[in-house]
Amino acid sequence: MSKNSSKKPALSLMMNNVATRWPCAVCGGSTEKDVVPTAVCVAGTQEFVCNPCAERIDPDVLGMRDFVNGHDQEFGDELDAERRRKDLVSAAAWKPARRFVQIDGWQECKPGLSEDKRRIYASHPDEDGDVVMWCKCWELRNTDFPVRVQIAASADRETVLRLLAKAAKAVEDAPTIQDMAGDRDGGSDDIPF
Repeated sequence: MSKNSSKKPALSLMMNNVATRWPCAVCGGSTEKDVVPTAVCVAGTQEFVCNPCAERIDPDVLGMRDFVNGHDQEFGDELDAERRRKDLVSAAAWKPARRFVQIDGWQECKPGLSEDKRRIYASHPDEDGDVVMWCKCWELRNTDFPVRVQIAASADRETVLRLLAKAAKAVEDAPTIQDMAGDRDGGSDDIPF
């Protein structure tokens, strides 16, 4: 959208899970405090619009955004899950597919099991009962940050720190990041999913 255009753009709401310093699509000003967790944007785009411009162009959309953000905590995770899923699917449509190495970690069994007893698990847990695995994957993502860590909200701190240390060790032991995945995912480089 041209910042010199006198035509008022249509506005819409978009779920946004990151703080950003992207400029307003209308005036070029800051949107830093205006876009989390639900942002006003130019309809059909991911171009954020600051509060003053949104107020001037379409106060109803800004009011709806404030209502949604204000009630976000009241709905709770279970009641809000379907709305979040729809928002995520809608937002993903605009994102490019990017290649990553995904590392997953979990506790498969109780710590201290003998090696013989651990062999029954296809995932081959270590002496702590942990499994750390990796594979090539494709993600719909706007950024190609070198690292993104996602931790389940229900996870306990001790387990998370132990698994992160093991994931870091796996990266350290690999000759290159590309060598970590090899062809383990069985996919084709020509097909993103």
